[in-house]
Amino acid sequence: MVDLVQQGTTAQGKVLVVLKIKANTGMTVTLSGGKATVNGSGNGATHYAILELATADASNWTVDVSTSGGSRYSYIKGTGG
Repeated sequence: MVDLVQQGTTAQGKVLVVLKIKANTGMTVTLSGGKATVNGSGNGATHYAILELATADASNWTVDVSTSGGSRYSYIKGTGG
C-alpha cells in the first residue's frame, strides 16, 4: 500500500512529497524517467520516502508510482503537471 502526502516546498519553491509505504523490511524506492517504483512485499512495517519534484508550480503536479507487485498509483494536485 502506498499513500502520498504533500509536505510543503523547499526554499527554492520545489514541491516536497512523502510516500508512506506499508511493506516488509528491505523495501526500496527507485526513480527513473520521472517515475517512482516501490520494490517490496508484505505490509509488516511503515516506511517513508521523501521526493523533491522538479516542478515550479506547487499547486499543479502529478506523481506516478508503480510497485513491484504490479499496482499503480497516480496522485494529482490541481490540474497536474
